[in-house]
Formats: sequence, C-alpha cells, structure tokens
Amino acid sequence: MLIVFIPVALSLTVIIIIIKEQQNKFQIPH
Repeated sequence: MLIVFIPVALSLTVIIIIIKEQQNKFQIPH
C-alpha cells in the first residue's frame, strides 16, 4: 500500500501547492 500511497501523496501535495500559489497571485492586487 505504501508503494502506491507515496506517489499519490506527493502528487496531491504538488497540486495543493500550485493551487495555493495561483490563489496568492490572484490576491496580489488586493
């Protein structure tokens, strides 16, 4: 299970970081 879980967790963390960065870019004008 860990062999399958680790890549999924890494991909999810990368997606979350990208979403947060995009939200920060939209919040810059404020």
